Amino acid sequence: MRRREAVRTAALAVAVVVGGVGSGALAGCTDDDPVEPADTTDRVDTSDEVDTTDERDAEEAETLVAGEGDAGEELELVVGQRLEIRIDFNASIGDDWRLSDEGDADVLEYLGDDVELDDPEADGSGGTLTYAFEALAGGETSIELTKCYRGSCPDDPDPEPETAELSFPVVIVP
Repeated sequence: MRRREAVRTAALAVAVVVGGVGSGALAGCTDDDPVEPADTTDRVDTSDEVDTTDERDAEEAETLVAGEGDAGEELELVVGQRLEIRIDFNASIGDDWRLSDEGDADVLEYLGDDVELDDPEADGSGGTLTYAFEALAGGETSIELTKCYRGSCPDDPDPEPETAELSFPVVIVP
């Protein structure tokens, strides 16, 4: 970029000097048609650029975040709004959360899940498991999560005490 700017600046200097002495050596350059200095600053078209900070803030404002403590409580969404259910877990000690019921796919779309470790460099680090959904249409549904612990699930005949079932009732306002 600097080389291109230097070339433009040198060309501009030649054009101004030649045009200024009235030689007419450059086509269209006469004493009656003075050369206007060109803008030598590089222009960047930013019309397509997006401020991702504002987009992230808007996305976070549109996302309802729920956790284990919200199980059983009615979660209200509007069409187009995201829902994230975040669960603390540690697979290294046997935690195994499962999405046992995604809810009614006509009103709530399951977008997927993600794991964020507290310390990715540490062996056995716990973290947060996030299930993401998007409200598609007005209606009611329920999301069910099951925590199996060390291979034992709540529906086993003799489940481990750490197993759990969580239900998140969801109402979507059109």
